[in-house]
Amino acid sequence: MDLEILSLLEACEYRPKNRTYALRIASPKHLYESPVFDLVNSPLYTIVTYAFEDENPPRLYHSLTESLAKQILTDFKDRGLDQDTLLVHCSRGQNRSPAVGMALNDIFGLGYDRKVLKQKFPEANWHVYRRLLEVSKAI
Repeated sequence: MDLEILSLLEACEYRPKNRTYALRIASPKHLYESPVFDLVNSPLYTIVTYAFEDENPPRLYHSLTESLAKQILTDFKDRGLDQDTLLVHCSRGQNRSPAVGMALNDIFGLGYDRKVLKQKFPEANWHVYRRLLEVSKAI
């Protein structure tokens, strides 16, 4: 499976070439409701959106909860694993989306080298990464 970790702008400009599971991470305060933030209309997309803040260390309000982490993992297992590409994006593509992309890579064995990804995305939100790994052990 190909893995694309992008910013919002990059994701909006992205043109899927094959079946793509697009995992969008929004802020609860800004949910990509404007058409300006729409992804390209394509039958190749399966699009899911989750909202949580990029807080490290996390605060209780609007952080990645255990139930939301479970939903992300279950949705990807049920609807994303049979796709050709995983596209993960957040607003800047530097914190939340790398953490989620790396966690899904590690949990589901997508084939990317963990060390290379960590070097490419040093600002990843490690709380989000660890939360997804912890929750994956319980499901």
